[in-house]
Amino acid sequence: MKLLLLMTVLVSPLFCQQAPPVPGDSGTCLVMTEAKAKLDSNGQKISITGLVLNKCGRSFDIVQIWFKLVDGVGVRVADAFGWVGGLADGETWKYEAINIRLDQSDVAGFKFDKFLIR
Repeated sequence: MKLLLLMTVLVSPLFCQQAPPVPGDSGTCLVMTEAKAKLDSNGQKISITGLVLNKCGRSFDIVQIWFKLVDGVGVRVADAFGWVGGLADGETWKYEAINIRLDQSDVAGFKFDKFLIR
């Protein structure tokens, strides 16, 4: 429970805004409206779920979403990602970005990293 609470605190300001532009992505037209993290009962799988709205004025064949998993002082310890095949203009995607490792005890939170599109 402590893990989920800390993750929510780390990301809540990020998910009220459009994603920042990064090379090779759509710029600010893919809008993330929420994100929540959950650790499975075995302590091995982190799932980050939420919604992304395509406001780009065009469709994409593939959209990937990437998050940085960070420790208690903000140092990156792993990544989580998810993808969808085909995202039409105006469509909302309910994504799940995952990371599976034998031990997730070093993960204290997550931060949005980037969208990759094709």
